[in-house]
Amino acid sequence: MAVLRIEGKEIILPDDVVKAGEAAIKAALANSFPAIEKAHIHIIEGKELGATTIVVVSRCSTGKGSACAPRRALYNIEEYLAMERVSEERHEYVDGYVFAMAGESGAHADISVNLVREISVQLRGTSCRARSKDTKVLSGPMPIHPRSKQGLFSYPDLVVICGEPQYHDEHTDVILNPTVIIDVLSESTESFDRGEKFHRYRVWNSTLTDYLLVSQTTHMIEHYSRQPDGSWSYTTYQGLDRSVTIESIGCKLRLADIYDRINFESQDSD
Repeated sequence: MAVLRIEGKEIILPDDVVKAGEAAIKAALANSFPAIEKAHIHIIEGKELGATTIVVVSRCSTGKGSACAPRRALYNIEEYLAMERVSEERHEYVDGYVFAMAGESGAHADISVNLVREISVQLRGTSCRARSKDTKVLSGPMPIHPRSKQGLFSYPDLVVICGEPQYHDEHTDVILNPTVIIDVLSESTESFDRGEKFHRYRVWNSTLTDYLLVSQTTHMIEHYSRQPDGSWSYTTYQGLDRSVTIESIGCKLRLADIYDRINFESQDSD
C-alpha cells in the first residue's frame, strides 16, 4: 500500500503505480489534480514488511526556460549535521532539504519560557527532563546511514525525555526517544507542524506519548495523546480557566500560567 499526500488530502495508490515511478503517478492523478504535472514527487518506501510507502508531493520552484526547474542539490544527513553544528542559525531537515528557521515573536518567546518553567518545576525529582530550543529530534527509519537523505530533524520548542536520553551520535545533540513534544504555533509553520511533522512523529517516534500545539494568537492548547491501541486522541483546551493534564509525565498545565504576561488584542469569547 502507498499513501500520497497532496493538497491536504491523503490518497491510497496501487503499489504497481508507485513502482512504475513518477511519470505513472502523475498520469494516474492528472485528471483529479492537474497541478501535479508541475510538482516534485518524492517516494519514501517503508523498510519493513507490510510498511506503508509515503509519496510526498511538493511544488516546483519556477525557473527560466523550464516549467519545473530543478531544486538545489540535496544534503545527506552527515552533511546536514556537519553544517548545522557550526551554523549560527538553526535549520530543520526534511529528506535532504534544509529549511532556515525564522526568528520568534515576543509572544512566542514568552510562551516558550512559561512552558519550560512550568514543566521543569513539576519534573523535579522524576526520571524525566525537559529541553528546549536547541535540541534536535530525529524522526526516521532506524538504523540510519550517515549518507541517507531520509528523515526529519526538528527543533521542538520543548521536548521531554523520560529515562536516559538516547542520542543519534557522540555529539549528544539529537534525541531519539522523546516522550512529549510541545510546539508554539507560528503562521509560517503551522500547517507543517499539524501535518507532515506530526505524521512523522507518529510513524517514527514510538516513544512519543503526547504532542501539544500552543497558540500564540488566542488562549488555546491542542493536545494529541497516544492511546494503548496506537491511535491518537485529540482534545482542545481554550480559555484561561482551563488546564491540560499530561498523564505520561505527571504534569498539569494551567493556561493562565502558560499565557502569563501575554495580552491578545481580542480576548477569548468564553
